[in-house]
Amino acid sequence: MRQDSSAQTSRAPGRPDLGQRRSCLVRAGLPPSCSHRVTNTEGQGVALRASPGGDRLPGKGYDDGDVLTVLEQQGEWTHIRGADGRDGWVLTVTLGS
Repeated sequence: MRQDSSAQTSRAPGRPDLGQRRSCLVRAGLPPSCSHRVTNTEGQGVALRASPGGDRLPGKGYDDGDVLTVLEQQGEWTHIRGADGRDGWVLTVTLGS
């Protein structure tokens, strides 16, 4: 009989497993280096800001589904970095697992 492989989690050393990544948003503070997808934007994506609630940075933000790395969080704002190396602040509510 074949064992259900969905119950097992394979992950790279040093990377949180799926359960840990989901809990990143549940806790009040998002841990650094936790990755999340842009979501909850009704297809609009997110604009990067220079500081929490600050001016928009020039250029394109990130689209729904893009994966971003959390650098830090302050209140309702999260400092992120994309795979392309750009960083800025976005509303935490726009980040999902």
